[in-house]
Formats: sequence, structure tokens, C-alpha cells
Amino acid sequence: MTGTKPLQVQAEGKSVQALDLTGLAQKFGAVYCHLKVADNADQLRATRLSVGQCDLLIGADLVTAASDESLSRLRSGATVAVVNDHATVTGAFTRDRDFTVPVFAQRTAIERFCGAGRVTFIEATELAEQLTGNTIGANIMLLGFTCQMGWLPVGHGSLEQAIESNGVAVPANLQAFALGRMLAHDPAAVTKLAEAGKPRRDSLAMSETVDELVERRRVDLVAYQGEALATRFLSLVESARQAEKLIAPLSSSLTEAVARNFYKLLAYKDEYEVARLFSDGTFLDTLKQGFSGDYTLRFHMAPPIFSKLDPATSRPKKREFKPWMLYGLRFLSKFNGLRGTVLDPFGYSEERRAERALIERYEMFMRDILGQLSVVKFDHALALARWPQMIRGYGPVKTESMIKADLALPSLRAAFDANPSDYTSHPPKVATA
Repeated sequence: MTGTKPLQVQAEGKSVQALDLTGLAQKFGAVYCHLKVADNADQLRATRLSVGQCDLLIGADLVTAASDESLSRLRSGATVAVVNDHATVTGAFTRDRDFTVPVFAQRTAIERFCGAGRVTFIEATELAEQLTGNTIGANIMLLGFTCQMGWLPVGHGSLEQAIESNGVAVPANLQAFALGRMLAHDPAAVTKLAEAGKPRRDSLAMSETVDELVERRRVDLVAYQGEALATRFLSLVESARQAEKLIAPLSSSLTEAVARNFYKLLAYKDEYEVARLFSDGTFLDTLKQGFSGDYTLRFHMAPPIFSKLDPATSRPKKREFKPWMLYGLRFLSKFNGLRGTVLDPFGYSEERRAERALIERYEMFMRDILGQLSVVKFDHALALARWPQMIRGYGPVKTESMIKADLALPSLRAAFDANPSDYTSHPPKVATA
């Protein structure tokens, strides 16, 4: 906790009192700042903002803005808020693989506590990255926005002077502050600027049709290990397409489910794939777009052959590797043809054997299911086709999810087998593409 003594704001003769509550951010709790501005120091007494006494909430991230600590200070009809609604993942994701940020509920809570029409949500993180090349300017953009809206008790000149006096990344912070002001004045112009700066990568575009989805995954599998793997993928997908066409000519749900999930199993992320993703140029291009000047790379990895288990977690302990590791990864990526062969040094681990077994298992039972497909079995076949969605994570996390998925599979198959293979039911309720 710092800043409990009132300070004089030289530019406008006002007094300021600040109380910073530091929780070390993402993994160890939120960071709050109780900030008071008054005409003189005598008006500043209690360091914390009292319950229901906040005039302005600047929410640098949605999760913190919607916390009990923040909401308790808001007052409906009196508080105005500008909140970065970028879904920043908290430290909970390290403990729960199913964790998601409840964005809608958090937005609703802030709006309810402030009152209708008194909250502005801005995707400041994405805007800052697109406009400045770095997400760190998001907070200053929010400050510029509130200043331009007239919600701050000090003028923009004083804030710009404070940024200059701080002496840290002055040009970048002044730019972000000006962009925030412009966002309040002419949001369409800022959006246009952001669109112009958005990277145009094919990998960022979403597939619009099932055919496009299948083709993109075919190309990925060729890069992953070659034409043979891609052909194996297409064979099962085409079998699903033909079987579905007989049952529900207007549907593509089953074909899409097979394409997504068989690809997921085929392209498991092993040592060769990690090496390829780091060394194919995309990673370095992303760094160049987000950073400038001198910087040093450090890789934190747990190579299966050399890593020891962490006594506290019973999981592989990561080690730090210097920039030379990038050359090692580039070299390793050239040997992806060894994947799954007797010459694969990584393929003998229990995890890799289990991943290859999953591929065989899924392909075998899906071909069996497609051969028995009927109208009444369709929804159960769809559930089986999507079964690999239960498998997520890497290393020990993935192993745990594979065990859970394995336990769930018999009941899914039993539900499919319990229905007759006939066409006496109504057409299945499926989405069309």
C-alpha cells in the first residue's frame, strides 16, 4: 500500500490522495487504486473510497472492474464508468482447464450498479495493439477517453504534463492518451485506423464453409507431417460426408464434427510440432509486430528426456533456455518425418503412445458408427464424433482429461447402440452450413 498522504497537483492547484492495493496482477490477485481529487488537502481524510462513493470507475480489465471490491464503491445514477471489456484470463486458468471469463454477467453487474447508460465498454487491449503495436497503452487510452468525456476533475493539459514529468515512455504514452481522446470524439475514425493496422494473416480468418474448414486442415496436416496423414484425414471426413448425405442431405454437422475432431487427434502438439511452430517464421513475425528495439528471447520448457519432476506439483519442472534454443528448434523441426516411427526418440513416452492410440481408436469406432448410421442414431453419432473435445491441455493436464474422456466413452457408445438402425424416426435436428 502506498500513497496515503495528500499530494499537491501543481498544474491546477488541487490536492490528490491515492491508495494503491497491489495483488501482483494476473496470478495473485487484482490491483486497485483508490484515487481522490479535491480543491484542498483538508477535504481529503479517509484513504479508501467509501461504499457507494465512487464518481468515476476506470476499469483496466473487466474481471477486476466487476469484482466485489469495485462494485461496492459504485452508486446507481451517480457513478460513470469506462471499462476495458477485453476478456483477460486470470490465474484460475492454471488450475481449471474449463475456466472461462463470464463476460456477459460481469458487464451486466457493472451496468446494474452504475445505472442505465452510464457505462462505456471499450476493447482497449485490442485497439491499443492494433494502433500502437503494444497492448500496454490500453490503460492510457482509457484515461484519454475519460478526459475527453469531461469525467475527470483535471484538464488534458495537466494530464499530458504529468505524463511528460513521469519520464517513462513519454511519446508512446502521449500517443495512447491522444488516441483515447480521439476515440471519445470520433470512434468511427479510430475504428478505421485500427482496421487499417490489423494484420492480414490467413491464419486469423475464420472458415466460412465446411469445405473451407476441411481444406485448411488438410494443408495444416501436410505441413505437420506430409501428404499421407492429410490423405488419411480426408478419407474419414469423406466417409462422414457420404453417410450424412444419405440421412440428412441438408446437414453438414456430422462432417464438420469429424473434420474438427479427427484433425485435433492427428495433429497433437509434440516436440516436433512445437519446434515447427516456433521456427516457421510466424512466431518471429508476431514478435516484430509487437516489439521494437533490442530484446532477448528466453524459452521456458520441460524437455521430456532431460526434465525432472517438481516435488511440489509432481509435474515436469521447466528450465530456462537462452536464444540459441531457437536454432535447436529449427533443426528439430526438420525431423518431423520420424514422428511415430521406431526412430522417434520421443515416441516411446507414455503420453505419445496414448495419443497415437487415440487416433486409431477414434478412426475405428467412427467408421463402425458411420456404417450403422440412421436417423434415430444421428444425434448419438454426433456426440461420439465430438468426443475428443473432452480432451484438452498438454502434459499431465492432457493425461487427466484423457482419463475422464475414456470413462465417458462407453456411455456414449451404449446410447448409440441402444437405437435401431432404421429410418422410421423424424429427420434429425441439425444445423446446416
